[in-house]
Amino acid sequence: MSSFYRQEIEDGVFEDVGAACVELVPVAPMLCQAPKLARSRPNASFVAQLIATAEQDPQTRQQRRAAPADALSAYSAQERQLRRDSAARPVNLEKAA
Repeated sequence: MSSFYRQEIEDGVFEDVGAACVELVPVAPMLCQAPKLARSRPNASFVAQLIATAEQDPQTRQQRRAAPADALSAYSAQERQLRRDSAARPVNLEKAA
């Protein structure tokens, strides 16, 4: 039995039957191709974090962190400066209207 023929049983007799269609159909290459997407480069800080995590390096954030009292004094000083600046600035009512 070849790939072009198959055998069928009709009235108890085997008959060789030819394939229904053996014509070749030309296939043209696709003219419309999807645009190639540009690959972005990986974020260096993210890659560095992955490497540090894999190597179980100590976290540097804890070393840069200030004491809570230092942070409060810095924020308080900035808030006082902003209040002084806004109190010293004259209010122009004509622009607001």
